[in-house]
Amino acid sequence: MSAKTRDASQTHGEGIKIDLPPGAGWVLYADNGPGGPCGQSRSITCPHGLLMAFPNGDTMRQYMENEFQARSQKHWLMWGVVDSYTAGGVFRVIQHQEGGSDD
Repeated sequence: MSAKTRDASQTHGEGIKIDLPPGAGWVLYADNGPGGPCGQSRSITCPHGLLMAFPNGDTMRQYMENEFQARSQKHWLMWGVVDSYTAGGVFRVIQHQEGGSDD
């Protein structure tokens, strides 16, 4: 499976578009880092979050079973399939738009 990773603060003018149609799988991962001195790079040990989007739930489940690795013991994780289920709580997407009403 190919994937494109983007740092939201460094998109090099391309921005980020996320399409989550019905049946798409997603994983939301957050990690507060080790919380103390460490010999690794700050880009690895600082608090960080990942929103991973997949074309479908089967692909998401395969990734979670075979490839996903939490970076620390202090991570937080949610996942689901659009219009089907969410594991770990409620996941909402709020998209604010210029000149429109909030729905």
